[in-house]
Amino acid sequence: MLNYYAQTPIMTPSQLKRLDGHKYNCTNEWNTVIQWTPMWVAPNAITMIGLIVNILTSLILMYFCPTAKEPCPRWAALLCGFGLFIYQTLDAIDGKQARRTNTISPMGELFDHGCDSVSTVFVSIASSCVVSLGHYPYSLMLQCFLASFLFYSAHWQTYVTGTMRFGKFDVTEGQMSVMAMMFITAIFGPQIWDISVIGVSFRYLPSMFAFTMGCIAFLGILNKISDGGVGRNGSTVAGTSIIAPVIHIGAVLLSGLYVAKYSVEDIFENNPIIFVILFGLMATKVTNKLIVAHMSKSEIWNPYDLSFLVPLVFFANRKMSAKIPETYLLTLGLIFISVDLYFYSSAICMEICNHMRLHLFKITDKSKKSE
Repeated sequence: MLNYYAQTPIMTPSQLKRLDGHKYNCTNEWNTVIQWTPMWVAPNAITMIGLIVNILTSLILMYFCPTAKEPCPRWAALLCGFGLFIYQTLDAIDGKQARRTNTISPMGELFDHGCDSVSTVFVSIASSCVVSLGHYPYSLMLQCFLASFLFYSAHWQTYVTGTMRFGKFDVTEGQMSVMAMMFITAIFGPQIWDISVIGVSFRYLPSMFAFTMGCIAFLGILNKISDGGVGRNGSTVAGTSIIAPVIHIGAVLLSGLYVAKYSVEDIFENNPIIFVILFGLMATKVTNKLIVAHMSKSEIWNPYDLSFLVPLVFFANRKMSAKIPETYLLTLGLIFISVDLYFYSSAICMEICNHMRLHLFKITDKSKKSE
């Protein structure tokens, strides 16, 4: 895999050239006090620190809730809530830091959104664990897959219209809702989600709310996409079909649903956390490919995506009546997807940094860059 990414450039010279002219167009902006942040700290380093904290605190919570059925410790919910708060705060100030240090670049936008796509997976799973949604496994799948789909759809709309637009209830509001769930659990205990009113369990309420707001958000996105793109004849920024991007995220989520439904060992029901992380990271990769396609004004299509080998192995194992336990395949698949996503992301970052003469985690000296 390392040789594959080392010897096969992901971006063509024409894509890198178009990347030079990319500008981040956004209709909303954070205004956060950042005076205490040293000028020598790179914006991408701020984002990465926040993501690491977010992932670690989420993994701690998942450790105590491996099937999302176990009551989570109050301190773990509190820690996870603070971890998300730290990520949200650092994610908000990285752009401000880039402006302060005059280091705004397409690399920063890609890195920021790439970290957001990873965070979306872990936040959605952590929120499922805190309310023990594993008692209703397909509700857990719906919530987590919906989060990845909506994040992808936001960038699908950007790929079509050329502008990132935020709704009234978007990523920030979603993160704040999850933090509220974490802090409620920390204060009142996980048993609060066992309460039922008119026959409806409290643990269903966050999912119902997320599903309702998600549908509203998607209808807004779909409306913007249906208006046509900024390209020729209403096409995308790359001059391609405005519908085609849905194929990629659809392939990921439908393959996940297929593996879960036709598993002979019920691997999803028995290992929901590992399962959703695996397919969530697959969704992260296709989302990052879409972001790169938008920024470089190019097609997203790539028939040689290594991550799709995982569902193909599950399919072949079932059809050929192989004796490989699906639990082993699930664990190996998660490792493979994680490594593949890491090498893909690293290769993209290195190619862009080399082209633009940037350092990913260090402030670049402008005078040296121009030499």
